[in-house]
Parts: sequence; C-alpha cells; structure tokens
Amino acid sequence: MAKSCKGLAVELVKCLSESDCVKVEKKSFRECAKEKSPCIPSECVGLRETYFNCKRGQVYFIKICNMFYIFTCSSCIRVVR
Repeated sequence: MAKSCKGLAVELVKCLSESDCVKVEKKSFRECAKEKSPCIPSECVGLRETYFNCKRGQVYFIKICNMFYIFTCSSCIRVVR
C-alpha cells in the first residue's frame, strides 16, 4: 500500500473497530467498509470515501504515467534478458 493512503487506512480501521457494525453485528472490517449501513458512524463514512478516493487517485496516476511512457518511448526497443 502506498504511504500516502496508509494513514487513512489505519484511521478507517480504528473507526470501524469502534462501530456497531464490527462490535455488535460481528462483521469483518472489509464487510463494514463496503456496506452503507446506518450502524456506521458518519466519521467512518467520510474516512471510507477519502480512502477510496486516495486509492482511486493512485490508480489514475499510474495509468497516466504508463500512457506517458508508452507515448514518449513508443520508438524505444526494450531488451529483456
């Protein structure tokens, strides 16, 4: 996991671990992070959205970098040994 999103992931897990979704309903962090349940505090929902946007931004950045590499190095020949 990239460093820029790691802090958000830690905060999200902390928040979810204190929610009724994990404590009362005994669901996993992953299940609670995916669902839109009223038992998840609004703070956790905000963290979840921020974390997902962070991850989405990293994927987008990687795609842009790959497209730039292909565009600028389309005439390059890569030798793999």
